[in-house]
Amino acid sequence: DDALGFSIFTSLLAVMMMGLATNWVAAGLLAFASFFYGGIYTMWLKRRTAQNIVIGGAAGAFPPMIGWAMVTGDISIESVLLFSIIFFWTPPHFWALALFANS
Repeated sequence: DDALGFSIFTSLLAVMMMGLATNWVAAGLLAFASFFYGGIYTMWLKRRTAQNIVIGGAAGAFPPMIGWAMVTGDISIESVLLFSIIFFWTPPHFWALALFANS
C-alpha cells in the first residue's frame, strides 16, 4: 500500500511539473502513459495474459510521443509514427530474447 501511494504521488507530481514546465499536452500523455504502465500493463496484463508483451508494447512506445509533445506542443503524424515503430518492434524483440534465453 505504501509503494502504491508513493508511486501515485510521484506520478501526479511529475505530471504537474511537466505541465508547468513544458505544456499540458505532454503532461496529459505522461498521465495516460503512467496510468497505462502502472495500472493496465503492470498490475493487470503481466499477471493475466501472455499477450502482455503485445499490448504492453504501448507502454514503451509513449516516451518518444511525450518528448515530441514537449517540444512541439502537439501530437502529430510524426509522433504517431515514432509510437508505431516502437510498438510494432517490441513483441518480436522480446520474443527473440525469450527464445534465446530458453535455448
